[in-house]
Amino acid sequence: MKIRVDKKKGKYYVHSLELSHNHALHVPQCAHMMPSQQKISKAQELEIDLAEASGIKLKDSYEFMGRQASGKDVLGYTKQDQKNYLHNKRQRELKYVSFDATYRTNKEYRPLAMFVGFNHHREVVIFGAALLYDETIESFQWLFETFFEVMLGKKPNTIFTDQDPAMAKAISLVMPDTYHQLCTWHLMQNALKHVGHLLRGENGFRSDLNACFKVWEEEEEFLSAWNDILHKHNVYDNSWLQRLFEVKDKWAKAYVKMSFSAGITSTQLSESLNADLNDYLQSDYDIVKFFTHFERLLNDKHYKELLAEYNLRQKLPKIKMKSPMLIQAA
Repeated sequence: MKIRVDKKKGKYYVHSLELSHNHALHVPQCAHMMPSQQKISKAQELEIDLAEASGIKLKDSYEFMGRQASGKDVLGYTKQDQKNYLHNKRQRELKYVSFDATYRTNKEYRPLAMFVGFNHHREVVIFGAALLYDETIESFQWLFETFFEVMLGKKPNTIFTDQDPAMAKAISLVMPDTYHQLCTWHLMQNALKHVGHLLRGENGFRSDLNACFKVWEEEEEFLSAWNDILHKHNVYDNSWLQRLFEVKDKWAKAYVKMSFSAGITSTQLSESLNADLNDYLQSDYDIVKFFTHFERLLNDKHYKELLAEYNLRQKLPKIKMKSPMLIQAA
């Protein structure tokens, strides 16, 4: 189209117009980028849903589907289309969720509480889990009572928890006969917050503290070692260490050695479980996506137990010998 100006009238006018196209609107490879041509088929929707349920990232699943179709230009939709589809799907699903739809494992959002232990193959097993609204005594009391109701009233001989005063109070109310131990893995995480400068130093504080957790088996040995820590590192006035010492009967080996735990150490449970959670869950998952991937974790653990059952019946066990000096008769 050519436009000219009529100087006498002071107006623009169309001088000539070619109605037929003299160039292609798009090259064929770009057709799928046009809004009018973008479409995700039902079969592709199923593949996208399956990829998300399997924990495959959007970028990776889009890459895979493009290769499967012999090119992203053949796929028929863009990565943004796939992202929009998943977003709309989650919005539809969230209409039926009646509480906060954000999952976080920190104090600003919703904490995840889990009951875990070892099965007969000495592998971590999850007995139950809940997303809590808060971390009050009342919430923990409800959590424990509900769990024991599901477990037909059976309560553990020993329970490991983190250093949470509200949880400790709830345990004393709901299961007064259960021996309450503090998880040494969580204690070390708290130590990083309160005495991190000592743990990171090269003055031996970390090894001295670890010895109080795991080495000294007699009360006199422990008390002597603890006083040595206070003197050697000049931490008599550290309030966190003072509070830690007040509950020494819940974590020091000299006091917890007589409690039954089937050879379980709290560190084994916590480290293994946290590694699993990081593999399956992300802190920004909404409630629907959280439960989808949490169920993946449970299913994979169940399958791992079946595999251990198979190996138990088909293979000879591996024999591991420890030094007789390290073995105690129980």
